[in-house]
Amino acid sequence: MLGAGMNANGRHKRTTEVIQDALDGIDGGTVEIGALVDRFERRGFGVLVLLLTLPAFIPVPGVGALTGPVIALLGLQLMVGRTHPWLPARVRRKSLRKESFARFIGRMGRVLRVLERFCRPRALWLFDNAGNRASGLMLVFYGALLSLPIPFTNYLFALVLLAIAIAMIERDGVLLISSWFVVGPLILALGVAWRNLKAGHLRRRRRNGRHAGNGNGHGNGEGPAGG
Repeated sequence: MLGAGMNANGRHKRTTEVIQDALDGIDGGTVEIGALVDRFERRGFGVLVLLLTLPAFIPVPGVGALTGPVIALLGLQLMVGRTHPWLPARVRRKSLRKESFARFIGRMGRVLRVLERFCRPRALWLFDNAGNRASGLMLVFYGALLSLPIPFTNYLFALVLLAIAIAMIERDGVLLISSWFVVGPLILALGVAWRNLKAGHLRRRRRNGRHAGNGNGHGNGEGPAGG
């Protein structure tokens, strides 16, 4: 019997193949979340992080506040050495409609296929205990950031989490370590720079508005007219 990580030709399965296999294995119109996660075997953590991260790219307020804590919870599980994700019984029993799940994944499939072109199994030692704990720490950190109500940051934190999720599913240690030390810090730096630029632009607009107001109230702005 083939594992979740290999296809019929003995080749490593790509992220989209793993997800499609899970969809094809669903009998009926719905599937419980617990049963769906179990299908992914050792890739369960990566797939769950991926599925929880993708909604952050949809401009719906409050999504990060819901998914961020769950991502952080998965990170904590990796940090304590779990090899299979644990979900509360109430969450495991919740059902997803197969049609809705397929439509959602299909919408993001093009992005995933582009990312897959640059990934392959390598530096597998990063997926041993120490590497998994480091990944868990990153998930806790970025999951917590994603949950905070910081305007215009969902995309930034979600990009880092997406890179980590793809690396975990594809078993790509180079992408994984890059997401820790290159992708994450770079995106955070760009986010801070962008926020500072917007804040500076807003301050200039307010300052210009005050100057315009002073000019309107006192002629040419040189003071009140003499008698």
